[in-house]
Amino acid sequence: MFPKKLISFISHEFVFIFGLILILFIKIIELNPIFIDNSYHKLYFIPANIFSEFLFGRFEFSFGDILYLVLPFILFTQIKKNHTRRKNIFIIIKFSLLIYIIFQIQWGLNYHRTDLHKKLSLNNNYSFELLLKETKKIINKTNQIHKNLSNNDTLALNLNFDRKLIINESIKSLEQVEFINNHKIPKNIKISTFSTINSYMGFSGYINPITLEAQINNNTPDLYLPTTITHEISHQLGYAAEDEANFIGILSCMKSENDFISYCGHVQAVRYLLNEIFNANNEEYKEMVMELNLGVKKNIAAASAEIDEYKNPLEPLFKKFYDKFLKINNQPKGIKSYNSVVNLIVNYGINP
Repeated sequence: MFPKKLISFISHEFVFIFGLILILFIKIIELNPIFIDNSYHKLYFIPANIFSEFLFGRFEFSFGDILYLVLPFILFTQIKKNHTRRKNIFIIIKFSLLIYIIFQIQWGLNYHRTDLHKKLSLNNNYSFELLLKETKKIINKTNQIHKNLSNNDTLALNLNFDRKLIINESIKSLEQVEFINNHKIPKNIKISTFSTINSYMGFSGYINPITLEAQINNNTPDLYLPTTITHEISHQLGYAAEDEANFIGILSCMKSENDFISYCGHVQAVRYLLNEIFNANNEEYKEMVMELNLGVKKNIAAASAEIDEYKNPLEPLFKKFYDKFLKINNQPKGIKSYNSVVNLIVNYGINP
């Protein structure tokens, strides 16, 4: 009996120590963005992504969502089998170490890649005048596309499009982004099993860091659906930072040959730009809003009303938790990282 207990103790200790060594190794790798870009991303992440699409892409449902349901059940079952606190603590520690290590290897190291603005040799700041200039350009193009689609600048655009078509055209638009055209773009995106839950939490999409599947919230308004799709696929391509995924998502839609997808991309860009102007100068913000077609403003208002249906007292708590998660994962601005997309839009100088 004694040797059996000793072997069990040594086994637990070995797993714990080995897990800590792996975490230390991961932390060292995080300090070297060039190694992550040239070795981890190219030699591991891209092949893993291709394999993931081959393995899970054939299924309509999200295998990753099933994992979210199964893993807690497995942990609970293992704990229930034991009757000692010590064993249960070891089980929880081993389970947590395993999930953390898999998360970092499969996905988390992408948070430590070289910043996109450095790769594209962009400035990391901009003047208010440049912000106004780029906003006016994009508003003019947004108005033009809207009028082409609606034939009347005061009417909201009819957004009753086939969702499968929207998904296919949104994915196709990523081919228009020059600096990611050396990637194999995933062709599959899943509808989240937890769409209603995500709506109440305030999330329109997510990537599963274990299976690398991209999921979208099926309740996302059609106006924001294309940029949500391209945002999540940008994550699949290894752009973990939210501002970078936002930028690629918006840029690809703006460049789409499909006018509806392009319209959605331009509207999303305008929303972020106007929000930045509002924070800096309320009078300039009012003037810019006046330049938007009334029909565009109606589309934005209708989409916002759809989202507001799910507003609830718990949403800020979920956002606060996600804010902490992002800060832990090398995004010091937390949830405000989404708004940093303005820096990339303005300095990239998107040519409408």
